[in-house]
Amino acid sequence: MSAFSWRCQYCSWAFQMSPEAVAAALAVADATQARHHVEHCPRCRKALKIPVDQLRHHAPINAPAASPAPIRSLSFKEDKKAMNETPAPFPPVEPAAPVTPAPAPLVLPPPKPVVKKPVVRKPAKKVVRKAVKKGAKKSSKKVAKKSVKKAAKKTAKKKGKR
Repeated sequence: MSAFSWRCQYCSWAFQMSPEAVAAALAVADATQARHHVEHCPRCRKALKIPVDQLRHHAPINAPAASPAPIRSLSFKEDKKAMNETPAPFPPVEPAAPVTPAPAPLVLPPPKPVVKKPVVRKPAKKVVRKAVKKGAKKSSKKVAKKSVKKAAKKTAKKKGKR
């Protein structure tokens, strides 16, 4: 049989267990009657639970087969019970200790009403807007005019060269 391949569900690392490791894991699982074998991922070291059924599927042929614990069967005489026997009576119930009543709850005086103070609002501050200089607006217009003039000069030069 080939090695048993398994993939870590945390880091997706694939690793293999040798047939000897599978046989050892089965021996430990059978001794403790476990349903899973815990193997640690070689990359991320997280514990992975591998079902014993899958380990058995990949177990080497020469590995000892898992033998379940022997079940002791009852003989016919032990199994047969007399139906006319009455079961043992239940033991008498002892009276429980007397229950003491809970102490009366402590009554507190009602809380004093809370008087809310009126909220004093200050008048809103006036928003002062800064005046935008007219020169700044003109400068953007001048820049646009200059770029148009430069483009016109370039086209005039090209026409003159022809």
